[in-house]
Parts: sequence; structure tokens; C-alpha cells
Amino acid sequence: MKIWAKWIVGGLAIVLALAACGDGETQEGVALRPVGEQAATPTPTPEPTAEAAEGAAQLTGRLLVLKGNTFEVLDLATGETTALEGAAAFSSAVLNADRTRGVFVAFPNFGLLDLVRGETAVLESGGSQPIGLGIAPDGQSMVALTGGGYITQLWYGDLETHMLTNIAGSSQTGYQWVWDTDSQLVWWATQAPDEVMRFDLASGESVPYEPETVQVAGSPLGSIAPGGARLAIMPIAPDVAGQPAGEDVCVESEVHLYPTSMSRTETGQAAEVAWTEPGLVASSPAWLDDDTLLFVKLGNGACGVIEGEPLREIMLLDLGSGAEPRTVAGPIGNADDTNDEEQRYGRQFGHLYSVSPDGRYVAWVAGGRAADETLINVTEIETGATQAVLRYGADEATDAVDFIENTLIRQVVWLE
Repeated sequence: MKIWAKWIVGGLAIVLALAACGDGETQEGVALRPVGEQAATPTPTPEPTAEAAEGAAQLTGRLLVLKGNTFEVLDLATGETTALEGAAAFSSAVLNADRTRGVFVAFPNFGLLDLVRGETAVLESGGSQPIGLGIAPDGQSMVALTGGGYITQLWYGDLETHMLTNIAGSSQTGYQWVWDTDSQLVWWATQAPDEVMRFDLASGESVPYEPETVQVAGSPLGSIAPGGARLAIMPIAPDVAGQPAGEDVCVESEVHLYPTSMSRTETGQAAEVAWTEPGLVASSPAWLDDDTLLFVKLGNGACGVIEGEPLREIMLLDLGSGAEPRTVAGPIGNADDTNDEEQRYGRQFGHLYSVSPDGRYVAWVAGGRAADETLINVTEIETGATQAVLRYGADEATDAVDFIENTLIRQVVWLE
């Protein structure tokens, strides 16, 4: 199996999450859906530790927060939030390498997020419904998938000129992409992973990718280490409750590490399995540094079905020591948010936690519908000391629908 095909398998849960969305409610990650489609599950709400309450660290920097369908920027030093008015967000934002720009779904179009100017804009989609988005590491361009009908289409967007170019379209195959270190879009059809193409901005055409290796700088399927040498992907077993068990579906979650310098044609390139445990159900890796990885442990069970109460804990894995992962924070909130399809279908949680640039802290979403509050906690990774930095209560909303649709926090990103 080609390395490209292995990546596609790793991202299958995400693709299924996007494909499951209905008209008017589709996005990559969070999709806003009608209330009441799924029964609420109680979400435990962690309390700040006594250590943090008595002497909380003075935090600085800014957090990007998706509250309902509006992006806000929280100044940690002052506690003040600034709303970025404009396009309503029907997904979490995907940000570039320095976190100055982002793209999101503004159904049926695409949304552009400029965090330097503090504004959003709309880029009209030429396809049907958005089912995937990515942004180049340098923030100059974007890639998008549209579908929902008979044809899946791949698009390239120039974020300076706001021009969209249709790269490919088919009713017989899907598409996958990565960004190289020059922020060039490298893509291929899932049914022909050896026919790797590069979009050439000068000509506006796609041409065969000539080098034997691709140095990957951005991938929609995993997290690239700060030094750029390794890609972490954590395939999650599908939830097959009620289905017969078999080799195809009865797998445990594993931390897979790939080199980012990847052969275009070589077969049999396997991942290093950095961690697993019997019955592990986990996903959403994020690098703390080149030797330390965070991920979200949902629990343990069989065939991806969690036995007992879900954990939803942020774990720290020291790749150098070989020690078992330890719990850093959690449980991550919003288990009962029916609008968040990234976790409902794909069981992905990367949009609900974010590491500080200095690697000392992790910000994460807590609370939920049953808790009658939605908040962002910040945990010091070394000590576990936790403090709440932003909170909205259900009593601040006009009614339950307003709280669910417009108040629940659906993303946090530590900007600086």
C-alpha cells in the first residue's frame, strides 16, 4: 500500500464526519445542526484546582475562541474579548503556521479570518457544499473540497486576490492533499495515489510532481512536530456498536509517527507505532515539542466502543522516555453539543484544546449543555494547576436554544 493510501485510511473518520452533514449545515469540523437530533449526554465540569485559585499565574497572550458561530479574541492579560463580526462560522477555523490567518466554512461559502486586521470575509464557493478545508503554511492560499451531490470537486483559493480555481472534479474518486515546505499544494486522487500533482500558481494549472520525495509542511490528517521532521497521526477505531466484530474494525487507537520527507512512489512505508494499549480509544494528537506529544484519550473498550464512562482526558506522551502517558487535563467539555460534528462523527478534539507557544500551558474547552455553562480552562502542564479564563453561563443566554446555538464555545486556539 502506498504511503498516500495509508494517510487516507488515517483520515477516514474525518471524511465520514464531513460526509454525514446535511444541506445548510456542513463544514469541516463543527457543523451547526437543529437542536434535538441527538440526546444530550451529561458533561462533567472540572473545578479549578485550589493551587490555581489561591495563586493563579498571570497569563498573557491571546486566545481565538469560537463562541456559537462567532469568533472572538480573548486578551488573557485583561480578560477582555473582542468579537470578529462578519460571516457566521459553520466550522472551526484552520489556521496557518504563524496563526495570523485562517479559513472556515461560512455555508454555503468559505470564510476568511484575518487575525492581524481582526476581521472576517467571505469567499464565494463555486461548488455545492464544503466538505473539507486547508490553508497553506504561509497563509497565502487555501484548498477546499466540495461535494454533497454526484461530484466531488477540489479547489485552490488565492487569499490575496480572493480567486478560486477548480483543480479537479469526479464522481468516481475523492481527493487528498498536503502542503510542501514552499507552501505549494500537492494533491492526488484517492484512487490513483501514485499520480501526484502540484498546482502551479503561475499557469493556473496542475502539473505532475517531479521530485521523488515530498517534504510535507502541512497535512489535514495529523500534526507536524515543531522541528518539521515527524508527522503524528492517530487513527481512531470506528464505533461499531451492534455490528459484528472483525479484523477490519476491531482495532485499537495507536500513535503513528511518519517522517515528513515522504516518497512519492515507494511502497510499504510503515508508520512507527509510538504508543497503544489494550482497547485504547483515543485521537487528536498535538505536539508539545519535538519529543513530547499530547492526545485525547476517550476511554478503553473493544472495537472503538468505550466501556464505562468516557474519559475525554488530555494525555502527555514522552516519546523519549518510553513511560506511559500521564493525564494533563480534562475532561474536555461539549460532549453533549449536537452541533459539533467533528467530535460526534469523527471523534476528533483538536479544535477543543491548544498549547501555548512557550509549551507551558494548555487551554481547553470545558462545560456543556448539561453543565449549564461553557468555559475555557488553562492548565499548567508541569503542575496541573488549572484556572478558568473565560466563562459563559446558561443564565446569560435568552433561552436554551440561544445558549446551545450562540453561546457554547466550540474552538480555542492559543495565538501568542
